[in-house]
Amino acid sequence: MDGSIDNSNDSLCLEEISVELNKRRILCDISCEFPTGEWTHIVGANGAGKSTLLKAIAGILPPCAGHVVYRGADIWGLLPHERARIMAYVPQRIEALPPIRAASFVAQGLYAHRLAMQAPTTSDIDRAMSCMASMKLEHLANRSIDEVSGG
Repeated sequence: MDGSIDNSNDSLCLEEISVELNKRRILCDISCEFPTGEWTHIVGANGAGKSTLLKAIAGILPPCAGHVVYRGADIWGLLPHERARIMAYVPQRIEALPPIRAASFVAQGLYAHRLAMQAPTTSDIDRAMSCMASMKLEHLANRSIDEVSGG
């Protein structure tokens, strides 16, 4: 690490992250900071590693080197339910998904804050709608998730 990343606050920090898939290095020594409250865009060509990076950040795909740090803790040191309370990952495609409205699907990101197998509450749907509105996607809330483009 070059020492320029401030991991003492709520920012999400990547410290020299490298990820391998099938013995092939997909990401190599990525370091950056995602400040709390700011929008960040990850842009790149198909196959550039955007989804791989997001999976490493979300704790789905372990890095072969480096650290993903949030609030001073490496997320890989957290138990899965602890990680789920601070972040959620929504894949672009989900095969064999039952019919579900987009707002209910977004509300699944709150799963770690509910009892096991509890359906989303009205409050969860309200929070999902607020998130969708912040991204100007509220017009998609009542569409079936399989009708919504991933792009």
